Amino acid sequence: MYKYIIQLALILLICILTYIFFKLYFNQSKTEKIIQNNMISSIENKETNEIKSIDKKKNEIEKLSYFSEDLEGNQYYIIAKSASSINQKNNITLLGGVSAEINFINKDKLLINSNFAEYNQSNNNTIFKGDVNIVYLIYEINSEVVNLNFEQDLIDIYENVVFTNINNKLYADKVTINMITKNLKIMMKDKQDNILITGSIPK
Repeated sequence: MYKYIIQLALILLICILTYIFFKLYFNQSKTEKIIQNNMISSIENKETNEIKSIDKKKNEIEKLSYFSEDLEGNQYYIIAKSASSINQKNNITLLGGVSAEINFINKDKLLINSNFAEYNQSNNNTIFKGDVNIVYLIYEINSEVVNLNFEQDLIDIYENVVFTNINNKLYADKVTINMITKNLKIMMKDKQDNILITGSIPK
């Protein structure tokens, strides 16, 4: 009887040890599989991010410049610290850290600086955005947006426009410069609103 109990106990112990072994083995295999899958996922995400980064770098150009001259001899330079194509169909290029210069045939010069610009390579039309600064003759104009339209020979300046000359500072909604006549037009969206002028009147 005693021998039978010992044999039964040994069989039971072997069964318990076998169960524990398989339990631990399969749990370990499952854990290793999860870790392996996580590692594969992490590697795939890293590769995807690297591919995206490479693609982004491929689409970005540093220190880009354009030059053009119209039939009348007016010259247009535009330089950017960075550039990336945003609409290849319409030949639109997004520029960053932008400086532009228009040299008119009468020797007048107009300078434009902005944080960003949308440049159309087909017609040179450019929309400057973000802390736009224009220097033209004795005038300095600051705004948020400037639309340089070579097809209409107009420069439209709007959004928080501050127009400064030697004696005065004007606050308006819009300033338009005609690139042919060189005339400036300062206006408000609402005709009932007055243009705010500060400064001194020359004697």
